[in-house]
Amino acid sequence: MRRAFGGLLLGLVGCAAGFSNLERGDWRRVHSQKAADSFRPEELITRERFDDEVAAGEHRDVIVTPEAVFPVLNELQELTLSVGEVRELRVSEAEGEIELQVKGRGVDWYWNPAVKRDEWVDGEGLVHHQSALFAVGRSAGKSSLRLLVGGENGRVRDLSVTVH
Repeated sequence: MRRAFGGLLLGLVGCAAGFSNLERGDWRRVHSQKAADSFRPEELITRERFDDEVAAGEHRDVIVTPEAVFPVLNELQELTLSVGEVRELRVSEAEGEIELQVKGRGVDWYWNPAVKRDEWVDGEGLVHHQSALFAVGRSAGKSSLRLLVGGENGRVRDLSVTVH
């Protein structure tokens, strides 16, 4: 009860300041189908839409960059995008419950559920949870992304986002 109240209080504080909660979805980053989208060669679609396209024979490739190491949102101070750019970030969920809130209209946000990741560091196996967050620059200007980490007694960080 106490934890739920604390989360509600943090949510109300964020929303009162003009922030809105970002909900998770199941997103796929794919090549755009439209020739007119040459300025934006990729887009984000729901997994359901992707599966429907595959079933209809309209399969398009998912953009996977296995060698890329995406920046960790929890460690960033600011984010800069160009209009039309799609940027993928990792959200570390090792410190507990995570909430994201957004303010401004210049960026479209797409947040996937957390997944368990196994990795080796200095010969030791580590297990942690992280999610993918996609930012798409839509129009020039300033926006904000609020990261709430750890529930009731957690931390609040605001990240400045600039689209040019």
